[in-house]
Amino acid sequence: SFLTTRLTTMYRQNQRQGIRNHKVLGTILRLLLGISAASLYAYEVLFFLRNLERTVFEDKPRIATERQNLPSSTVDDEPQAATKRTKKLGDGCYHVFLDVGANIGMNGRFLYEPEKYPVAKVHRAFDRHFGKPAARDNRFVCIFAFEPNPAHRERLVRLQNAYNRLGWRYHY
Repeated sequence: SFLTTRLTTMYRQNQRQGIRNHKVLGTILRLLLGISAASLYAYEVLFFLRNLERTVFEDKPRIATERQNLPSSTVDDEPQAATKRTKKLGDGCYHVFLDVGANIGMNGRFLYEPEKYPVAKVHRAFDRHFGKPAARDNRFVCIFAFEPNPAHRERLVRLQNAYNRLGWRYHY
């Protein structure tokens, strides 16, 4: 791979220059550990997002998949109440914005209230993916904000409550 080739080249160049091998090996090990840590972190984020997708956007209730294998006479005998499912946070969202590392929630504000922040650099990307503000209905744009810093929690909860009163779906 490219990385192996690059590390081998670095090692050979440093060996020719008379630099001690343990320094080169230390650098190579640090690079490999960094790459391993980044891969592990990326895997954890991917796993988290897959679980979030299942939780938020699950279209079929569990009973529907169980009912598909039953004979038709058995399906008709089941009560209708058993097929009801609980509402998910993503139901009714036409657009979804994941604000990972939300900090104080400014990206959500840029999306919901672009007129208050005319110089924000994200407007072009938001317009391309969510439509122009004049044509965009914020009731169908859902924002899921994730922020691990507890210092921002109070502000994000206040922001969530204010947007929910307007009928906008901001979830922290």
